[in-house]
Amino acid sequence: MSATTQPCDAVATLQIVFHALVAFGTIALAVVAVFQDRIRAWLDRPRLTIEPRPAKECYSCPLRDAKGVMIPAYWFGLRVKNNKPKRPARDCQVLLDDMYRWDSQANRWEANRPPIPYPYVWAPGHMRRPTLNVRNTAVFDFGKIVKKHGSAQVFAPELQYRASSYNPTLQPGETGLYVLRIEADHLPRGPRRVWQYCWDGTWHDDDELSMAQHVTMKEIEMEQFLNMVQESVPPESKA
Repeated sequence: MSATTQPCDAVATLQIVFHALVAFGTIALAVVAVFQDRIRAWLDRPRLTIEPRPAKECYSCPLRDAKGVMIPAYWFGLRVKNNKPKRPARDCQVLLDDMYRWDSQANRWEANRPPIPYPYVWAPGHMRRPTLNVRNTAVFDFGKIVKKHGSAQVFAPELQYRASSYNPTLQPGETGLYVLRIEADHLPRGPRRVWQYCWDGTWHDDDELSMAQHVTMKEIEMEQFLNMVQESVPPESKA
């Protein structure tokens, strides 16, 4: 090949590359134009997390059983916070995605996965709203301590519904890890958060004191959660 043909080949190659880039850019601009609203919504989607509520905001409120008898119940709430309030989380719900219960006999975490993710109840529970628009914060009922069959008290997650065969409750002294997932419009697979819960079985007339002294309810980082489950790390006791 002569020296004069090499520059021509290089120019032709550059022209091909240039036209290919122009064509790609044109297609990319067309895609952005068609899906710009979805792309903008995805980039500017809400940033959701779950925060604890102060002990004084956890309260007692009796329930009426099937026979019309009022039974004591103690309620625990958590707060969903939107860190981008200019972008409200529409049709938001919190789901029980997974659960593990500590087996003190086998010294390991036993999986208790629900057959499907079950939604929690937004507070106040009597309104029974399946979803909620969250601009700043919103509270959902994480669970309650209630007498069961008029004798033993158990902790029960406050879910909108669940299969009768699925039991996510905890007996006094048991520890559970509840894996929660937040869903909303533009967040079909939202962030997951893990909360540890344990109640030692004691409750005073002072709800705030009982919450502080006898209940462990705290967030567990995902890395720590995975290590606890995989390595059978026991839960920390109440200090």
